[in-house]
Amino acid sequence: MFLELEKLINPDPKSLNKFQKIKSEFLSDKRAYDAKLLNRAKKQAIVLALATVISLLFLLYVFNVKSESDQIFRDTSYQIEQLESKLKDCN
Repeated sequence: MFLELEKLINPDPKSLNKFQKIKSEFLSDKRAYDAKLLNRAKKQAIVLALATVISLLFLLYVFNVKSESDQIFRDTSYQIEQLESKLKDCN
């Protein structure tokens, strides 16, 4: 892009210096903007990574609570069966 513009500019030193100044300002602004975008992307990646870790921790907690509740259900079912068998023996 800049090569095509350089061909259109008058070859006098004043015009070339002005063009070089504008070109360097544009490139520095572009670098600053790209750095800002990169920092924003890094922050978003960190936030998403933390959200993933938190959701995985919740998943582990839910699996733990479910296994405990299943064990309690099995124990209760066994106790009910034992009580029903004792009740039948009493009759």
